[in-house]
Amino acid sequence: MGSGSLGSGATVGSAGQGSGWEVVGHAGLATIAPAWRAVEAQGRTLAFQRLGWVEAWWRTMAPDLPVTPLFIEVRHDGRPVMVLPLCVRRELGLRLLEFIDGGATDYHAPALAADLPDIPPGFAEDLFGRILAVAPPVDVVSLRNVPTHVAGRPNPLLPGGAAPQALPGYRMRLADFPACTRGVMSQAERKLRRLRRQHGVELTAQREDAEALDSLFRWKGRQYPGCLLDRPHGRAFYRALMEAGLATLYALRIDGRTAAVAYLVEGGGDVVELLLGFDPEQAKLSPGGALRVHMMQCLKEAGVATLDSGIGDEPYKADCGDGWQTLYAWRRPVTPLGSVCLGAWGTARAAWHGVRRLASRQGGGQGGGQGRAMKKARPMRPGLSSWWSQGGSNP
Repeated sequence: MGSGSLGSGATVGSAGQGSGWEVVGHAGLATIAPAWRAVEAQGRTLAFQRLGWVEAWWRTMAPDLPVTPLFIEVRHDGRPVMVLPLCVRRELGLRLLEFIDGGATDYHAPALAADLPDIPPGFAEDLFGRILAVAPPVDVVSLRNVPTHVAGRPNPLLPGGAAPQALPGYRMRLADFPACTRGVMSQAERKLRRLRRQHGVELTAQREDAEALDSLFRWKGRQYPGCLLDRPHGRAFYRALMEAGLATLYALRIDGRTAAVAYLVEGGGDVVELLLGFDPEQAKLSPGGALRVHMMQCLKEAGVATLDSGIGDEPYKADCGDGWQTLYAWRRPVTPLGSVCLGAWGTARAAWHGVRRLASRQGGGQGGGQGRAMKKARPMRPGLSSWWSQGGSNP
């Protein structure tokens, strides 16, 4: 099982990649933290790969997961230019090298230095070859939820053989708000004005709002019993992010009672709408839509360029325009066991999609809308079983 201790973070090895590149593996955060802070300070790190996020994840989530840390520092000419928060996770007897996740991480990408040099062809494949030289024994390298860009720069971790996966990400340009919403948000704005006329309405945005966060946990736990937000380690993780000042909670209270909450994090110049929930007993007042309108107006006025709604194809995202972002998956077998398992899972995945298409036709085509709601509904997002639903054809 993973350890919640940050440990001494001993360096576990290094491997040269030629042309001035070097890969250094760390068994904990202590030895890599200075390089990580230097890279993150340059502003090309997504929220899910910030050092504070990983510290909170390792302290709260890792103890309940079968993971071993492998934090990778990539140097060029002796200086850190890239950081990868990886781990080796065991599932069904298989050892998988992957990004830390556990159901909490929407995008798997490296933290990049602003002065990252030009990336040579085949870099991602060569990089993972060097990573395997410093990693514990693994059977499969598994990359999922890989975006094409990191903070506006092409993602150097996107291998040539990566395949599009089923679930996309979604990013909305706030400069286009509210025109891009085709009137949907205008309706929500009218409902918010009506709420203000008929009720006492309070809208807040705070770094710490324990009551709002507890309300969000309670609503999601009732909606999806056993989900990440209904488990002690999941709740501890989101509390830790809030206490570290990495989250902002927008809350709508009607007549003194919390009606809707949005949980946002920042990274790479973007704001990510990580969680959104509302009180089902006040659903007829449309508190979720009213809160989103207020939130987007505030973010736009604050100069935020992009609101990222994360992974998932929930229908409400389409109401905000065409901001879908294709995500990619890539798997590489390392051992004969890994090759056999990937082949078997590919066959199982094809059968799973056939059943899903059949069920969709029989149910009138209602097959969409997977996303964060379902992702958070899982106790954790298993790497193997999720490959079936994510789609990609590799290997």
